[in-house]
Amino acid sequence: RAEAYSSITKNWEPSGLVDRFAEGRCFALLLGHGAEHVRTPDFQRLFTRGTEWAATGKVVVTAPSH
Repeated sequence: RAEAYSSITKNWEPSGLVDRFAEGRCFALLLGHGAEHVRTPDFQRLFTRGTEWAATGKVVVTAPSH
């Protein structure tokens, strides 16, 4: 589970979740609600890696190096 601090709730809130469902895998990314958010390289990388894991069970897309 990934978390992000919310300046609204003043709490750490879930921002990404993974789980298994029967024989499958589930991935949910809760970051961003507008085009400016989904255009960022970090969002795109996390979305790509999570989707790849859900589809194949493996991740070959490299993680950020920062």
